[in-house]
Amino acid sequence: MKISFSVEKEKRIFKADYPMIVPFLVTEYGDTLEIEVYSGVKRLVKHHVKRYADTIFSDESLTDLNEKLEEYALSHGYEGEMHERLRWYYSFSMRNAEKLDVTAILPSSVKIEEDNLENLTTLDIKENLEKNIPMFATVIDGKIVSMACVNEYGEGQRMLEITVETAPEYRKRGYARSNTTALAKYLIENGYSVAYCCSRYNEGSRRIAASLGFQLDGRFYAYNAYRK
Repeated sequence: MKISFSVEKEKRIFKADYPMIVPFLVTEYGDTLEIEVYSGVKRLVKHHVKRYADTIFSDESLTDLNEKLEEYALSHGYEGEMHERLRWYYSFSMRNAEKLDVTAILPSSVKIEEDNLENLTTLDIKENLEKNIPMFATVIDGKIVSMACVNEYGEGQRMLEITVETAPEYRKRGYARSNTTALAKYLIENGYSVAYCCSRYNEGSRRIAASLGFQLDGRFYAYNAYRK
């Protein structure tokens, strides 16, 4: 296993007093681990990786690591996110629209350009419109029941990540697949590559990505902590 480390100075982080910190992030691509850490946890993370290099995403590894990082976070006035402690994510990508299964796009999927519909998802249409973030949604009886949009991105960024959500009572009808495909097609045709991530526990989301032709690149885990 090849391992690379990137270290960020914690003094700069805590001086900025961010509401959330990420002192540890590990990404696995094939036989390579890319690890980003704050300088204050570099030593303990290196020791941990030496022990768990081949099983770093195991529950045993993450439980052990979280205990160490929680102590560090608390000492700086932050607290780890409880429900995320063992939740790592699959990372998919799509760069070629010809590989997309466009037959998944349903007539009910449309590009959202106005905030004039009842929205049954928790995704913020108004904010996305203000930030010029593209959205495709399933509209039924004047209501948005499923929507895919791009996570906020910076100027010059060419790889954009898609988020999709469907109201519980409208799931398992192909709407998430349809909106994800429509948005991915739109982004690629406008010169972007597409990223799609899903939790290890979300098998439905993982199957959507695979069925649409997305390539599985690897997986990642981040320890997130929030200001107490």
